[in-house]
Amino acid sequence: MSYFTIGQLAKKAQVHRETIRYYERRGLSPRPSRRDSGYRQYSEADVTRIQFIKRAQELGFSLKEISELLSLRIDPETACEDVKRRAEIKIADIEEKMRTLQRMQQALTQLVVACNKRRPTSECPILEVLDLGIDYPEISMQNPAVEEIAKTLAERLHPDPLRLLVSQQLKRLLAQGQPVSIDQLALTLNMPYDQITALLHQSPHLEYDELGNIVGAGLSLVPTPHRFQVNGDDLFTWCAMDTLFFPMILQQTAQVASQCPVTQEWVKLTVTPERIEHLEPASAMVSVVIPEEACCNIRSDFCNHVHFFSSPEAAATWQTTHPGVVILPVAEAYRVGHLLYQYRLQRIVEHTREV
Repeated sequence: MSYFTIGQLAKKAQVHRETIRYYERRGLSPRPSRRDSGYRQYSEADVTRIQFIKRAQELGFSLKEISELLSLRIDPETACEDVKRRAEIKIADIEEKMRTLQRMQQALTQLVVACNKRRPTSECPILEVLDLGIDYPEISMQNPAVEEIAKTLAERLHPDPLRLLVSQQLKRLLAQGQPVSIDQLALTLNMPYDQITALLHQSPHLEYDELGNIVGAGLSLVPTPHRFQVNGDDLFTWCAMDTLFFPMILQQTAQVASQCPVTQEWVKLTVTPERIEHLEPASAMVSVVIPEEACCNIRSDFCNHVHFFSSPEAAATWQTTHPGVVILPVAEAYRVGHLLYQYRLQRIVEHTREV
């Protein structure tokens, strides 16, 4: 039987060495035996397994789903029907994503056509709203103060479009509940490793584990006062605004629980990509701080000042010692998050068109 080093395995499977180590840490690939010299040794079966994992990822399966498929693959009692059922579930998921992408395509096409009419920038529809066909019936769309807050935050908090794209993908990977390696991020974005590394170095607020994997980028695996549950995984966010904003990025519903820093009462709500549901207590408020200039460390300059409060009275009490913040009802804070999401997409779309 032929054996390979990790470098030879990586070459045969057409992946990076760090990808193989990442699969091993996730339990997708067994830890290899070692030669007398201490070097790891791999077999043809390992090549097949790595290629299977890679192909499954390309088809849209999450690492958790791939782990389940691998278990079925080696179980002699597994029926083809079991694999078929899992594939059908994934097909339904892909079809739903396709419908969402089609709605986005239609909306963006309309915006591009509108911009081709060469209106002045004050009337540009992209600068007014990036309409993704989502209805927000319970939130006023005409609050000038809220829209001004969102516009100012977008200017001072949001980095360049390429970093926005990396940040968005990073949050989607973290939503799977596991640390994200730089190699994994580069792989999913199809960008060079060195380019990803350089972009990440421009974000000093990111959290890393002892292995150098990313564990926090707004969405975090490290506990904070803001609990954020998606797909049954217990995650956290750096601030209250993140809990309102990230369901739009992830296109998933989140169960949120955050403790009021004044009364210690829990504010609980369900946040979908389209609306807020089941807010408790209904009188809850959110604090928002507007940095005076472009923000270099989003966590210390912004997130550490943005909280949920159980009532207007609790928020007012906190505001007396934090005079630089604005207090908003949760519905209006959600509106700010919605506009921020639109501004992000706008910048990414504009960057893509320029490229």
